[in-house]
Amino acid sequence: MKTVAYPEKRLLAREEQIVNVFANTQHSSIHKTFKDYNDQKAVYRFLRNDKVSEEYLIHTIQQQTKRQSEGKRVLAICDTSSVNTQLNKGRISDYSGLGRIGNNQNGIETLGFKLHPILIENELDGSFYGFSSISMYCRPLNSWARPKSRRSEDKNRPIEEKDSYRWLGPSIETRDKTLNKADHITFVMDREGDIIQVLDQLPNERCDVVIRSNINRKIITPEGKETRLKEFLRTKKINGTANIKIRGTKGKAKKIKVSVKYSKVKILGPNTGYKLSEGLSYYVVEVKEYNKKKKPIHWVILTTKKVSSLLQALQVISIYKRRWKIEVFFKKLKSDGYDLEKTALETGKGIRKLTLILMKASLRQEQLKSAREGTTDLQTADVFSDLEINCLRKLNGQMEGKTTKQKNPYPEDNLAWASWIIARLAGWTEFYTKARPPGNKTFKEGLDKFDTVMMSYHLFN
Repeated sequence: MKTVAYPEKRLLAREEQIVNVFANTQHSSIHKTFKDYNDQKAVYRFLRNDKVSEEYLIHTIQQQTKRQSEGKRVLAICDTSSVNTQLNKGRISDYSGLGRIGNNQNGIETLGFKLHPILIENELDGSFYGFSSISMYCRPLNSWARPKSRRSEDKNRPIEEKDSYRWLGPSIETRDKTLNKADHITFVMDREGDIIQVLDQLPNERCDVVIRSNINRKIITPEGKETRLKEFLRTKKINGTANIKIRGTKGKAKKIKVSVKYSKVKILGPNTGYKLSEGLSYYVVEVKEYNKKKKPIHWVILTTKKVSSLLQALQVISIYKRRWKIEVFFKKLKSDGYDLEKTALETGKGIRKLTLILMKASLRQEQLKSAREGTTDLQTADVFSDLEINCLRKLNGQMEGKTTKQKNPYPEDNLAWASWIIARLAGWTEFYTKARPPGNKTFKEGLDKFDTVMMSYHLFN
């Protein structure tokens, strides 16, 4: 990883304070989050300070993720989201770090930047560890797509010169540097990640990929016949059926019946551009919903994980479904949480730094949520300070009832113990009703109340 200059101690202390406040309020507005005028000024000065770089803010998130991932089997979920600042374009006086991210319905270019993080979680129990990479980029304003007549030239350009490099470069850095002490990494990508360089260069002995297919690639079948992927799957017999859970409308889970096909294939390189010395050995898994309604589920997944049985195919499908977690995170960062795109900051650099601070602030809440089932390997000390743990210990006594059913069921050193207390602070009553597991709003409210308690606790300790 790159050598990153840390800011001076007073700025480090200020950063910790800002992150902690944002973690418990879940709003990007500085005026709504910080009630004191002097605190508001301090946050604005912090975001303007050139000594606090994007590289430093990203580096601190990476370091935490690196520590918690050591020796673990992890999923690295990659995706891209647009941060649209067009709404407050009139307020912005400095466009540094902002650019064109597309056009709106009226054909007017949209101001903002693209955010491409790699979210890391435990493959076995879903414990949330953080982000191994965060890329932010945009195209210059008034830049337009290349004419179709010249797009063929792009096939011969190195991938390092293309926007699509965000799927390869940060992933290789994650594999070889940030998470070089992780036991095993499985990269999970949607259709944008179906890039021949990714398929060729990313997998190795401690790294697999699970990528949804986007291109009807040339392949060699197990029988040695050269064909296209779609044609091969169209004529292949179904290997089995299953009922799987997916997210339905309004985030609710629903069960659907699907047919499953799987096979080993050899992927051939394209006719132009990137050349392969030999075919790539991959497994393909097709999932198709038994549904005559509009837009039935139909996934074609490429993976380096061995798939020689229906059970192994379902395991690959289960891993791909977990990609949705990064979509939920983007929603929390924007419309369903911090409302980042409505920030009133006046500089592009400030908006980008605020994005990183909000991502760091969200880590505690995400980790508490991933620990709520009691299966996490995260420790309480990974997330809370010694003083906070002492406070949680006293709160636990107040939150527990007299019966065994009303006691905190988790050991104190496991983060699930703290997750139970924070949820109870927000009024979650699992033992009285068949309540749903606590979610974002519950933990947000619980952390907000815990922050208030900690202010008083600091005064007497």
